[in-house]
Amino acid sequence: MHLFWLNLIRLLIALYTGDFKGFSEGSERYEFTRSAWEVIGRATQAAGDTVPGAFGRCVPDLAEDKGYRTAEMWAVWTLYIAGAVLKGRFRAQKFYTHFIQLVHLISLSTQLSITSVELSQIRLGFIDWVEKFERWFYQYNPERLPMCTSIVHYLLHIADSIEAQGPLWVYWSFVMERHCRILLQGVRSRKHPWASLDNFVLDEAHLQSILSTYNVDRDYLQVTAPQRQAASFQCKNYPNCKLLPPHKVIAPNTHLCSQIATALAVWYAPEGETEAQRVSRVRRIKARLPEKLEEWGKVRRLDGGNTMHASEVCREPAGTRDMSFIRYEQMVDIYAHQRNRDPVFERRTFYGQLQRIIVLAMSPLARELACEPEPLIFAAIKECSEMEEPNAAGLQFYKDLKGVELTNLATVECVFGRVSTHDKKWAIVDRSDVLSRVLFTEEDATVTASEN
Repeated sequence: MHLFWLNLIRLLIALYTGDFKGFSEGSERYEFTRSAWEVIGRATQAAGDTVPGAFGRCVPDLAEDKGYRTAEMWAVWTLYIAGAVLKGRFRAQKFYTHFIQLVHLISLSTQLSITSVELSQIRLGFIDWVEKFERWFYQYNPERLPMCTSIVHYLLHIADSIEAQGPLWVYWSFVMERHCRILLQGVRSRKHPWASLDNFVLDEAHLQSILSTYNVDRDYLQVTAPQRQAASFQCKNYPNCKLLPPHKVIAPNTHLCSQIATALAVWYAPEGETEAQRVSRVRRIKARLPEKLEEWGKVRRLDGGNTMHASEVCREPAGTRDMSFIRYEQMVDIYAHQRNRDPVFERRTFYGQLQRIIVLAMSPLARELACEPEPLIFAAIKECSEMEEPNAAGLQFYKDLKGVELTNLATVECVFGRVSTHDKKWAIVDRSDVLSRVLFTEEDATVTASEN
């Protein structure tokens, strides 16, 4: 926390803005112009609406708001926002690359587990980064020696610390600070703070005694009054998902019925079915669709994941952080354009905006589709269009959204954030890892049915 967020990043910002102990750029060009820094500040503040709250708190305008910055704010800005808002703002591209290299090294260093190969990348990466820092900022000028702070030197020892003691999360924790924070929460009275603190410590001791005596996990001990549970929906086909309100019953229009029928005909197509047979089956499926469908506004991943909002159902007020943009996985036939070739499916990642969540009762369709009569949940998604391949900094950009397509809700993984760039594109902020991946079996072949 202190090394990266409260010291190193603040040091770099001071250098980039010409606010470090009165030093000039020297022979380099690493400082932002005043107008560029103001644009960066406004873009940072605007990103608060498009980066989900699950990623961390909003970051204020760095150029105008001179208030206190927490470590969390600097972490959110560095890991999720800076790559997009700094793009094209440095007068020399090498300084942007240098900053992105640091972000990559920090991400590697703070992983839950680190391989020997990654440890070598961390060691060599920080050596290279520090050498560039000395060459471009210190410039081997004794008068600029104050730039070579101990903070920069400590980076060279991170790999050694990991090798000797394990990943940083194991020991980069201030135990006494955390304990004092817990005690501070127990001070409920300003008039009698010490008595309030004594009662809190006593109650905590009683609670710990109960937990130890009966071998109970604290998470399972209900110490607060039960709250009223809002209506929700779960089914066994989706063990990791819970649908949440708003909830309503709708009469699907002709277009939605056609989309659902087309999707079902593709997903449950028998082997060797001809195009004419498929068209005929779409008509039969459409005729058997129920007159009413359930629609939900939110879906929560129960395996420690996010709560995602359907934008067409959850009409959020202005200023609310957007939780409707999602990442999802599909099995795509890489030879779909070759009709006479056997399909070969490959898993690919897609990004888009969740529009609607629709529950379809399958009982009337079970015989036609030869499937179990369990409900099927559709996610109506607008896929991100004009996607670019990740650039050298690992950032991926898109420009617009396509039409609505239907996919199985089981393929939806998590929310992602977006940061607007100066060239009217959106940078994708995806913080997910291997723990959030959708698992496909060999027989899975999820295909989408688009508007077209």
